[in-house]
Amino acid sequence: MNVNNLSEHLQNLISSDSELGSRLLSLLLVSSGNAEELISMINNGQDVSQFKKLREPRKGKVAATTAVVVKEEEAPVSTSNELDKIKQERRRKNTEASQRFRIRKKQKNFENMNKLQNLNTQINKLRDRIEQLNKENEFWKAKLNDINEIKSLKLLNDIKRRNMGR
Repeated sequence: MNVNNLSEHLQNLISSDSELGSRLLSLLLVSSGNAEELISMINNGQDVSQFKKLREPRKGKVAATTAVVVKEEEAPVSTSNELDKIKQERRRKNTEASQRFRIRKKQKNFENMNKLQNLNTQINKLRDRIEQLNKENEFWKAKLNDINEIKSLKLLNDIKRRNMGR
């Protein structure tokens, strides 16, 4: 599609009050900086392809950010429809965002439950190990007491023998 066909197609979209045409015109106006001339050409039915200054914005003038060319009697209906579409789109996006949030929340909750379960398992293993070490400690203490008692008895017997031998 060449530039003239594109220009004619854009003019047809704008004049038929299509949403795409309005958006394209808004983008064109924002990027060109020659909004007033472009709007007057479109409203007067002139060929926009002849507009040479699209890439040369005038200094000192602020470009129009949005412009919608519609017939006056259709303005409230299309504006209302556009607002409804915008509201529906916003509602849909909010619903999707809420759904993503709920999914992330459930996932995080699931991960936290798994983490809690793993930590409880580790705690139980450590408690079992502590109990095992305490039993082992008691065993060795008893063994040490037995050895100390045997040594004490030997030492006492040695002292008694020495004293009797004198």
